[in-house]
Amino acid sequence: MAQVSIRVEGLGEVLKHLNRVAHLNDEVKSAVTQATGITEATAKDLCPVDTGNLRSTIRMDVRAEREEIIGRVFTACEYAMYVEFGTGIIGELSNHPRAKKLGLSYANYPWTYTPDGGKTFYRTRGYVAQPFMYRALKWNEANIKRIIISAVERSVKNV
Repeated sequence: MAQVSIRVEGLGEVLKHLNRVAHLNDEVKSAVTQATGITEATAKDLCPVDTGNLRSTIRMDVRAEREEIIGRVFTACEYAMYVEFGTGIIGELSNHPRAKKLGLSYANYPWTYTPDGGKTFYRTRGYVAQPFMYRALKWNEANIKRIIISAVERSVKNV
């Protein structure tokens, strides 16, 4: 039976670099989690409250996907977008900073609705935008960058 042997030199150095990358990944994921948590808390603070339902549905998650670590703040509340971007003529006039970039269109006429099955009717021109999610991100933007840069710098120093 024939035997083959292979000698690999420098494997220790390669493993050292791989461990550094793994450590960096852990540091960055921790930093993204911290930054996402801060943004979630700000969104909850800025969220307008009527019943408290919208605020109670604001959540965050962080996940690693391929070479990215993604932190997101979100809500599954069905009317969150109407609060964030406004509705109708008034919503469009409130000029949410992202509405045009997202290609949103608003009803440009008043409408009537009945919240109680036809007993009471209301006429509206819409509602003003109350951008709690967008503001939470913008208000924390510099802090998010600082947290992540600091984590990367700490990680690199520890190698």
